[in-house]
Parts: sequence; C-alpha cells; structure tokens
Amino acid sequence: MPLEMNKTAAGSAQTVGAPVTYTVTLNNPDDEPITTSVTDNLQLVLQSASWNDDASATTGTPAFDGTTLTWRVTVPANSSAVLTYSVTPD
Repeated sequence: MPLEMNKTAAGSAQTVGAPVTYTVTLNNPDDEPITTSVTDNLQLVLQSASWNDDASATTGTPAFDGTTLTWRVTVPANSSAVLTYSVTPD
C-alpha cells in the first residue's frame, strides 16, 4: 500500500507577525517500513513570509535550502511520521 499524506496549516497567512505552522503527516498502513522524500517548495509562500528555521520531525531529517524544504524519512510499518515547520507573514 502507498503512504498516505496529509498537510495542514494552523494560523492565518493574513496576520502579519503571527506564525503559520504547517504539519505534514505520513501514514504507513503497510506491514513494511517505507523510505521516501517529501519536498515542499516554499518559494511563493516566502515572497510574503519569513522562514522560522524550526523544522522538526518525529523521525527522519528535514533540511531547508533556499526556498525548498526536503524531508527524507523512513516511516515505520503500521505507523506514522510527522513533520512540523513554520513561517511568519511579513
């Protein structure tokens, strides 16, 4: 079975100075671990917001380079992995 991905945002991109926190959840319904990469191009978001350099994950390692966030992760069998990060609207 393929991984299931969900991305949510908490906060308002319209509120200057108040962080918007993104949460990406990968669910692995399979009986085997799955290794993958998730890439989020934040170029448009960062035209009117600042990167908060706070990416963290329950497993795997997120990396930010310029305007792109990449998360290389192995999601355990029958489990999930979560990535969170935020930006602050300018």
